[in-house]
Amino acid sequence: MQAWFSGTGPSSSSSSAAASQPSLLAEWNSYAAARSAEEEDGGGGGFGIDIEAAVRSANDRVSGTFGVVSKGVLGLPGSFKSTTSSVPSSKSLVYFGLFLASGIFLVFIAFTIFLPVMVIMPQKFAICFTAGCAFIIGSFFALKGPKNQLYHMISKERLPFTMGFVGSMAATIYVSMVLHSYILSVFFSCLQNLTGILGGAARLPYPGTDELIKTAKYIATPGKGILAADESTGTIGKRLASINVENVEPNRQALRELLFTAPGAFQYLSGVILFEETLYQSTAAGTPFVDVLKAGGVVPGIKVDKGTVDIAGTNGETTTQGLDSLGARCAKYYEAGARFAKWRAVLKIGAAGEPSELAVKQNAEGLARYALICQENGLVPIVEPEILTDGAHDIKTCAAVTERVLAAVYKSLNDHKVLLEGTLLKPNMVTPGSDSPKVGAEVIGEYTVAALRRTVPPAVPGIVFLSGGQSEEEASQNLNAMNKLEVLKPWTLTFSFGRALQQSTIKKWAGKKENVAAAQAAFLARCKANSEATLGKYGGATGDAATSESLYVKGYTY
Repeated sequence: MQAWFSGTGPSSSSSSAAASQPSLLAEWNSYAAARSAEEEDGGGGGFGIDIEAAVRSANDRVSGTFGVVSKGVLGLPGSFKSTTSSVPSSKSLVYFGLFLASGIFLVFIAFTIFLPVMVIMPQKFAICFTAGCAFIIGSFFALKGPKNQLYHMISKERLPFTMGFVGSMAATIYVSMVLHSYILSVFFSCLQNLTGILGGAARLPYPGTDELIKTAKYIATPGKGILAADESTGTIGKRLASINVENVEPNRQALRELLFTAPGAFQYLSGVILFEETLYQSTAAGTPFVDVLKAGGVVPGIKVDKGTVDIAGTNGETTTQGLDSLGARCAKYYEAGARFAKWRAVLKIGAAGEPSELAVKQNAEGLARYALICQENGLVPIVEPEILTDGAHDIKTCAAVTERVLAAVYKSLNDHKVLLEGTLLKPNMVTPGSDSPKVGAEVIGEYTVAALRRTVPPAVPGIVFLSGGQSEEEASQNLNAMNKLEVLKPWTLTFSFGRALQQSTIKKWAGKKENVAAAQAAFLARCKANSEATLGKYGGATGDAATSESLYVKGYTY
């Protein structure tokens, strides 16, 4: 694994406490360098072969093939195992067991019965051995699903060996059945073994738990937070419409470039959540946005959910869709440079007792399945169970519902054996409903921290709050109040703001090039304010009236 931060980024100047801590970015790079050294020393296994070099060389030749084939894979059906779940079904396990047992039996027969007489009957050994290998490979297609397994096998790291393995299987059948050649049958049978072993030994395209933990810990660095720039095309269109700017790709790109190139802003950010379009966009100078973020020491993330749909039989309650083919999409996003993901579940407090038990369970289950699929593909999942502020409920009701929802979410995460150390939580702050009288930041801070202390395990490294329609200033003040509380808080409390980081910036910009510098200064001010709030040291409003404007939208979707 290579260190994918090419720059260290300046540390926050707002906290002497943060400055006294060891640099997590330096720790990350040291870890990555150590992993790279381990792979260089031991990557070749016992064959005396530099697998990494072989893979890189082969990748240069097959990268075009990979692009074509991977597009085809994304359209495959799930078949044996539904791609909406990372937990094998009972049917999948039955097929897996049958295929695996058949494969092992055929390989056993090939070596115990036909190998001794291979000179006179090479075709029987070749057919039996090749069929056994095919059944063993087929067992993993049954277990993981054809789409996920095939995408895994044609990843850039494994495609050369997959091609060699399949080609040697076909060649073994041909030389034994058509040419009846003992020597060539032995040669291609050995080649099957070699390519299969090297394919398994080649460095996995996705990291293990160590990198998940390191990434989550880095994103939760005290004094830093996340910019949520993952608005869908429709949602960012509303932002642009507010300043009379047309919703076209060049304008969306210009806004994102303004944010990602704001001088000094990255010292206060550890991550940026991107929309799929943005993940593949570049600056006007041609530098991919992902590279811009990495160079500034900021981790690229990706929104992976596909919005909400109504749950039948409920009073307008919703669940989130997008689990279908999520594994394949996560693999694609990881290769593009993303290292964490976000999935938003939406619940509401209603007069009829909402959220219903059904809605809570459905959304908790969806978040857990999403989280596990992300981790299997190397992405740190941000778990976001948002309770909307719509309604006339008081803060105590919001606190009770928040605790109930978070308890269900963490039960489901544990049931699915999600690695909590490799996750982040993105909850709502505990506030009164939008139609209720407001309360002070200190009250919100106390209720929010109390709800978290009762439900969120200390294994979780960081809690990154959504702003939930609060004004920029309200969101900063409430976050600051939480961090000022002198109670045990085993996680970093920081921000993952979208509107509460961008609203005043967008107004300053107004879609005009001559306003870019002023807009970037406004963005820097909000980043700095929230950085200070994560340390409990925010002093108050910056003086811009736009920061106090309410951003509440009833039934907000994006």
